[in-house]
Amino acid sequence: MGFFGIIALVMALISIGFFIPVFIEFTRTGKVSNFPTLIMCGFTMVAAIQLFFAGMVLQTILQKSRQNFEINFQRAAKDKKDIFNFIK
Repeated sequence: MGFFGIIALVMALISIGFFIPVFIEFTRTGKVSNFPTLIMCGFTMVAAIQLFFAGMVLQTILQKSRQNFEINFQRAAKDKKDIFNFIK
């Protein structure tokens, strides 16, 4: 989550940084003369949101994998204990 979260934060800040002048101009004049900048801001923000959620999904998968490992480890330890008790 940290890796994707940092990249998402940087992209969101870049998007907001480029959006502020366009928004100020729109509030003053009621017109947007820099449509390419506005479109780039939108796509950059969408990419930032996608990166954030990709990080969340990967973090959830990692957590579930660790839980499965712990469950399998405890199950193996129990089976090993049962085998040694059976031999004795």
